[in-house]
Amino acid sequence: MTIETQTPSDPTAVPAAPFVNKVNWKQVGTFIGLTFGLTWLLDLFLYLKGGLSNPAVTLTLQFQMLLPAFSAILLGMFFFKDSPIHIQNNHSKFPRVGRTSERPYEGRSSAPVPKVTPCPPFFEGSQGVRGFRRSGGLSPGGEVTP
Repeated sequence: MTIETQTPSDPTAVPAAPFVNKVNWKQVGTFIGLTFGLTWLLDLFLYLKGGLSNPAVTLTLQFQMLLPAFSAILLGMFFFKDSPIHIQNNHSKFPRVGRTSERPYEGRSSAPVPKVTPCPPFFEGSQGVRGFRRSGGLSPGGEVTP
C-alpha cells in the first residue's frame, strides 16, 4: 500500500513529525536591545550636535544603517555560543603565524618565502615611478618641463 492509495481514516498512515526550529527569544531580545541602544545613542549624539542641520548628518545616518549588522556580528562572535561565527566554533584551516601544533594546517607554513626584487625601468634613462617618464611639472633639478 502506498501513501497515494491510503485513505485519510486509515490507521496505518503515520504522518511525519514536522521539524520545529525554536526561536531563542533571549538572543532576539539581546540583539534588538543592543541595536536600539546603539541607534538611540547615535541619535542623541546627532541631536546634541545640531540635529538635521549638522553638516555631518548624511554620513552619520549612513553609519547608523550599519549598526544592526555590527550588532549581529558582535553578538554572534563573542556572546552567542551556538552561533556558527562564535570565536570558539570558528576553526579556520589557515595557518596561524607563530603557532605550532601536531596538525599540519595549524602550524607555520613550510613554503619558501619568495624574494622581492625591484623591477628595472621600461626605458633606458627614464626617471619616473615604475619606469614611466614624467611629463610636465618640475624636473628633478627644479626646472619646469613641458
